[in-house]
Amino acid sequence: MEWIEIIRMRGQSSPEKTPLPSDLHELLRKAHAPGLMHYKICSCRDKRDLLVLLHWDRPFGSKAGKSHLGEIASAEMARFGLVDHSAWRSITTTENDA
Repeated sequence: MEWIEIIRMRGQSSPEKTPLPSDLHELLRKAHAPGLMHYKICSCRDKRDLLVLLHWDRPFGSKAGKSHLGEIASAEMARFGLVDHSAWRSITTTENDA
């Protein structure tokens, strides 16, 4: 079953006080996480807010749905701002007719 973990960080007032996307990339790249299909790190225009998407192909995580890797990334991001961490299961899927 596929599911997605979303970790959103609302950063401090200063962009230099936010974690660098390259640091998050290293954390996620080096992690041994069976079932992790891919991840994406996004930032808003002013680079204060960050979003991490973890796309999984394994059974849903813990009771709250969050993975160990997601908890580690969330804790790291929480050092720099307010974090919202959630997990989402697919209910329905559509295919593009391209």
